[in-house]
Amino acid sequence: AAVVGHSWGASVALATALAAPERVTRLALYDAWVYEEQLPSFLLWSRANGVGEVLFGLWYGERIDERLALAFYDRRFVTEKLVEDVEKALERPGTRAAALAASRGQRFRRLQERYREIPQETLLLWGREDGVAALSAGERLSRDLPHARLQVYPRCGHFPMIEAAEASTRDLCEFLETAPASVALPPRKEARR
Repeated sequence: AAVVGHSWGASVALATALAAPERVTRLALYDAWVYEEQLPSFLLWSRANGVGEVLFGLWYGERIDERLALAFYDRRFVTEKLVEDVEKALERPGTRAAALAASRGQRFRRLQERYREIPQETLLLWGREDGVAALSAGERLSRDLPHARLQVYPRCGHFPMIEAAEASTRDLCEFLETAPASVALPPRKEARR
């Protein structure tokens, strides 16, 4: 299958391609968060038991509208409905614990050294003004992935699928509809019994 990921989800997509390359035909990654150097100190400190629970409690207590505004170039996209939808999603039981577990599981250093092994064609879709996953990370990833193409959207933050909806959706659809080039996959390692 083609795998599409955004932000943290991009790290999951890359890990999937490394773990089971024969199951991934191509990758499309929006504003990927995939390097250890991208992680803010807040998330690194959150790996410690007790500290993470306190930090995530404080972080989730902040105003959602202010945090969302940091992810957009055009603040008009931070509508009352979007804020309410995000607040509702964050109120679901287990959300904080899941987010903390996900951040503790982000061990990008182990994976980032292997990105050059990923043979699949990859489309990187990036907001030029992204303040969450800087464009420099996209440029680095386009060099690290052997078959990557970087598409940058001006006047756009961390959510090209919202701020550059028409252009990014068109680019994604064109990429996914094109037959993938044949790539030589590494031999599958036999599982030990």
